[in-house]
Amino acid sequence: MAGSCGRSPTTGALEILSQKYCSIVGIDMSRCTFIWTEHQENALRRIATFKMEDQDGSQVFLPPSEHKALLMGLGFCEKARAAMHRENFEEALLLLLEADEYFSDCDSKFVESADNFALLNLDIVWCYLCLKNVTQIPDAERRLVHCSHRFRISYGDNLERLFSLRGRNCPERALILRLQLLQGVVLFHQNRRDEAFERLESAHSLLRALKINANQLALLTDMGYEPSEARMALRSCNEGNDIEHAIQFIHERRQQLKSARNKYKASEQAMERHLRRNNSKDWTWVNPRSVCSLHDMGYEKDLAVLALQRSNNDIPFAVELLQSEAKEIAAFPNTPVTIDPTKLAQLLQLGFCENDSRVALENASNEMEEAIESLMCAIESEEELKAIVEHVERMAATGGQNLDGPSTSDASGQAPTALPAHFLEAVLNHARSEIETYKAYDRFNSDLSLSDMEYLDLPLIQEEKVLTEYINMLQQ
Repeated sequence: MAGSCGRSPTTGALEILSQKYCSIVGIDMSRCTFIWTEHQENALRRIATFKMEDQDGSQVFLPPSEHKALLMGLGFCEKARAAMHRENFEEALLLLLEADEYFSDCDSKFVESADNFALLNLDIVWCYLCLKNVTQIPDAERRLVHCSHRFRISYGDNLERLFSLRGRNCPERALILRLQLLQGVVLFHQNRRDEAFERLESAHSLLRALKINANQLALLTDMGYEPSEARMALRSCNEGNDIEHAIQFIHERRQQLKSARNKYKASEQAMERHLRRNNSKDWTWVNPRSVCSLHDMGYEKDLAVLALQRSNNDIPFAVELLQSEAKEIAAFPNTPVTIDPTKLAQLLQLGFCENDSRVALENASNEMEEAIESLMCAIESEEELKAIVEHVERMAATGGQNLDGPSTSDASGQAPTALPAHFLEAVLNHARSEIETYKAYDRFNSDLSLSDMEYLDLPLIQEEKVLTEYINMLQQ
């Protein structure tokens, strides 16, 4: 997805949202450092290649456009929660509204049946409150109605379904508290004082049940546990007084998080392979390194290329094809290509492996630009990209000569001439673009958590302050 293409739809959506909401919520854009670039869009689109699963671990299938829109929306939600954790509600609101735009592109029935959209609405209204924006009361009321409706479907009218599944001390009660508090605030500003008092009293009762014993929390933190995990554990175990069960809860959650990280790592590796294929201009692109791997396993290069094309560069699947459909694959027409020794020598000068270079030239029919792109798409790490950049920059500084090691020679025995500048520039542009995408991807994920219960860890300090403030105003 990298490249110098025109203004993206995502960029336009963010600009429209910025203009639409900044005046409403009083955002000072000079303080909001959410800068959009093509590389950040590239990084976000990496997230959109992941598969989705429901709470039972079953994969969720959606049309491609909706799949991408939903995952992009979820990515913005996670980033917004990180901003809320830093109490940067201005940035959080922009991100949440962007997520709302993506969710609107999804099938309404599917979105409304998922808790994520209900939580998005709850978070948006919380940002309205923290930014003291009373002009959005109508929108806040609409969003809270949806959230309340979704919670009743998921948890039961009196939370009976939630309690039967998670126990009466489940951490989801913090979300119910925030919902009741926000409903009370909205009712207060609508001058529905009796209803507001009833809602706020209900929230106050729930707050008392959720408050953590400070001594028990200190004991767990002194034992080396993080305050957030200690707080979650105490709320989930007998009103915060059962240290033994709280410790057991923490260790079970840590094991679940470890499993999630391992699963995430495997998904990210699969995503990188998918992305490298998508970044190629030619949908028949074959990873030269994968061809070499299959050749080392004893398969002919021509057959390996065809199998990898059919398997989207998935080596295990390609091996399966070579074993089960060898005759069908061999029947495909194939014109042998004689490698140009001069061009091979030039690729070696650029620092590419000889075996990979041979495969790239064969697949590209000795088209140098196509071979270079194929080799660049096969690079698997930011460190390798940086090494390529450093090497080629040194060559550019010496007029295209490779002074880093022993010279290579072509078939005539002559040392290769200096590489043309446009070859060097092509390599540098591709590598730098990919490095920027890696950096943007890392920045996007820098403050995200892999814990599926992070959104339930609410200290409830702000909630208590708001609750006290509004109850006092009602009692005046």
